[in-house]
Amino acid sequence: MTGKPLRVLLIEDDEDDYLLTRELFADMNGGHKLDWASDFESGLQAMRRQEYDLCLLDYRLGSRTGVELLREASAFGAAMPTILLTGQGEREIDIEAAEAGVSDYLEKGRLDATLLERSIRYARERWRSRQELERRVEQRTAELKWANDELRASEARFRMAVESADIGAWDFNPVAQTLQWSERCKAMFGLTPDAEVSYAIFLDRLHPDDRQRADRAVKASLQPTSDGQYEISYRAQWPDGTVRWIVAKGKAFFDGEGDARRAVRFIGTVRDTTQERETQQRIQNLVEELRVADRRKDEFLAILAHELRNPLAPVRTGLEVMKLAADNPEIVQEVRATMERQVEQLVRLVDDLLEVSRITRGKLELRPRRVELSEVIQSAVEASRPFIDEAGHQLLVSVAPEPVYLNADPHRLAQVVSNLLNNAARYTPDRGVIRLTAEQQDQCATISVKDTGVGIPQEMQDRIFEMFTQIDRSLEKGYRGLGIGLTLVKSLVDLHGGTVEVHSAGENQGSEFIVRLPIWRDEVEGERALPLCDVPAGPHKKQRVLVVDDNRAAADMLGRVVQMLGHEVRTAYDGTQGLEAAAAFQPDVMILDLGMPDLDGYAVAQSIRRQPWGQDIILIALTGWGQAEDRRRTKTAGFDHHLVKPIEPAQLQALLSNESASIMT
Repeated sequence: MTGKPLRVLLIEDDEDDYLLTRELFADMNGGHKLDWASDFESGLQAMRRQEYDLCLLDYRLGSRTGVELLREASAFGAAMPTILLTGQGEREIDIEAAEAGVSDYLEKGRLDATLLERSIRYARERWRSRQELERRVEQRTAELKWANDELRASEARFRMAVESADIGAWDFNPVAQTLQWSERCKAMFGLTPDAEVSYAIFLDRLHPDDRQRADRAVKASLQPTSDGQYEISYRAQWPDGTVRWIVAKGKAFFDGEGDARRAVRFIGTVRDTTQERETQQRIQNLVEELRVADRRKDEFLAILAHELRNPLAPVRTGLEVMKLAADNPEIVQEVRATMERQVEQLVRLVDDLLEVSRITRGKLELRPRRVELSEVIQSAVEASRPFIDEAGHQLLVSVAPEPVYLNADPHRLAQVVSNLLNNAARYTPDRGVIRLTAEQQDQCATISVKDTGVGIPQEMQDRIFEMFTQIDRSLEKGYRGLGIGLTLVKSLVDLHGGTVEVHSAGENQGSEFIVRLPIWRDEVEGERALPLCDVPAGPHKKQRVLVVDDNRAAADMLGRVVQMLGHEVRTAYDGTQGLEAAAAFQPDVMILDLGMPDLDGYAVAQSIRRQPWGQDIILIALTGWGQAEDRRRTKTAGFDHHLVKPIEPAQLQALLSNESASIMT
């Protein structure tokens, strides 16, 4: 035997056996050093010192056994290659020794130097193999633990990513027909986290129009000939009527080949895309509105260029004629009169443009005073009479005999009536009939302009007052303006707290424009008040009302009306001011314009609702949009009511009087 000499520990309680073993070692060629421990305790202490390369261990050690000693030593971490020496081979002892970690075992009666040397070599090789195996097992165990930890971390990151991306997961077993949904998946279908799910429940929670299509898509993905891919968009419909748009993606897994191939698992995800769709729809609507507005703007600019050239042409020609006919007073006088009319038309064009610009930018200021309705009508008729007479129209005027007083800007109000008369003359064939009626109806002053003209198509009546909207200009008679008169009419009427509407049975059926304005009333104490049309005289409860609108004139006028109804009023002219005023004033009611530049009405409402003092404030949205989606948006933002401009006086009075149940928007 070659190599470095081994230190061998013999644990043996029989001295004769020790001496015999020492002689065997002397006959071996390795020159190994043999130490002897003569009893159980000394042997255990020697093994715990771990100074030896191998241990020869007798099975019988007094009342104890070598296997017991080996187990106790192992418990202390003392381990080394061990050969068990027995009196005779016994299978039970061999099994017990192997389980305790013995590398080999020898019968004392058959022991010789050659067998002992071979057994020592075998025991050490087996020990090294065992140690290497344990090292590899430990290494593999550590690797598996790391892999499991990484897998758990990866799953946690995946769950976090899924939750943050608002994604739900599902797992369907086509064989057992069982379905599992994550909590997020259940929430998308309006189910509680502990709700039971099944394929039937899945189909039941789909919009009726999407069920059959979704069922076909699932079955197609599970077909044996399919690649298992699944992607579909459908609507989930909750029991309360809520509809959510869902995009589902999945993958089916199959067992078997050929005719035996079948789907055994179907997994995937769902994602709520409702907000994305709504955003896309709003963008599309906005793009369409911008496209239409851009087209109208281009048409308007083309019309403006055309109408500016019309009066300029005779002015320029007239100057040349005056040069050539300087010595003919009659011709000069005739040309001068023509040029004066054309210049007046130019002035009217510029005035209309300036008026629209002022109103659009909120720069137009009214100068209201107590004025009689008949005076306004007379002023308007005088302004429009030449225009009406030129076309040969018959104008029938009917004004209430009793005085009707308004709190209005007489010049602006006369401009409203004059524009309506001019519009009637413009779109009425020669020698038509125009009826102008002015009277008091209940608490309103009502002005009606009715003509026998070309009428207004039904599809145009909803937007006839919008900027750049034009009826077919081939129906007009020559030059009569830019077609922005009705925009001015509505804007000025709104500023006076009134309403304007149009009625027409259609083409060649004439049209009628009706303006309703608040009348002037003197209160008992002599204060000037401006009640709203068709509204009871006073509110049931005095409210603190905050009006927020970036249009100063509109905000001030509405605030004045609310104040005259007996309420305490504050006004603010943008969203930031509105929030500051609300915190300081803490109103009972806030009337919020939605389209403000710095902070829109939606953001203001949401901020108000987050404040402890803002929970009970009645929030009223004032907007030009009245579709179902617009009302849904305001409700989501925290508004209680949605009023469409122009504001209906009766609605406002009922809201401020706590009668909103009957007029909920």
